[in-house]
Amino acid sequence: MKNGFKKIAALLILLSPVVATADPIVFENAYEDGDSVAGAAWCSGCGTMWRVWDNFTLAGDTDITQIDARVFFGGSPDLEFSVWTADRTTMLFAQVLSVEELLISTLFPGSMQSDLLASITGLQLSAGDYALSIWDMAYSGSYFAWYATSWANHGYGYQSFNDDGSGYLGGGNGMSMAFRVHGVTVPEPGTLALLGLGLAGLAFSRRRGAV
Repeated sequence: MKNGFKKIAALLILLSPVVATADPIVFENAYEDGDSVAGAAWCSGCGTMWRVWDNFTLAGDTDITQIDARVFFGGSPDLEFSVWTADRTTMLFAQVLSVEELLISTLFPGSMQSDLLASITGLQLSAGDYALSIWDMAYSGSYFAWYATSWANHGYGYQSFNDDGSGYLGGGNGMSMAFRVHGVTVPEPGTLALLGLGLAGLAFSRRRGAV
C-alpha cells in the first residue's frame, strides 16, 4: 500500500508542470504602459477600413485559447480574429466575436483605450510562423484601432479596403502591434506514450498489491 502511494505521488509530480503551465503566453509583443501608447495605432474602423496584421511564431504545436490586444475601442464592433500564413496571402482560421463575447478593461477613466481579451476556440497550429489580424467588420457605427508597441516601423503590414469593404486598395508597412497569444502546447506522441506506460504500470502494481 505504501509503495502505491509513492507511485501516485511520483505521477502527480510528473503531471504538475502540465497543470501549472496551462494556457501560458506562447507569444508576446510587449505592451507599453501609460500615455506613450496613445498615438501609435492603426485604425481598423475609424471612417476608413483597414486590415492590420502582425506576425508571430510558435515554438511547438499549440492549441490557441486566448488572444489579448491593446486597442482603441468604441461603439459595439464585431471583431474578426484571424490567423494567416506568414506572408498574409491565405487565411487559415477566423472567429468573429461580438462585444458581449469580449472582456474589455479601459486603461484610463473616460478613455476608449482598452485591453481586450478574446477567448478562441477550435484553433490548433503547428510550430512555425503566422500572421494575426484583428479587424473591425463594421464600416461605420464603431471605432476600433489596434495599438502598436512603439512608433518603430516593424515591417509587417496593413491593407486598405474599398469603402464598401470589397477588395483591397493597397498596403504598406505596419508597426509592432501590442498583443499576446495564449495556448496549450500539444504533447509529442512519445510523451503521451510514456505517460500511458506509466499509468499502465501503476495500475498493474496496484492489482498485484491487492492480490
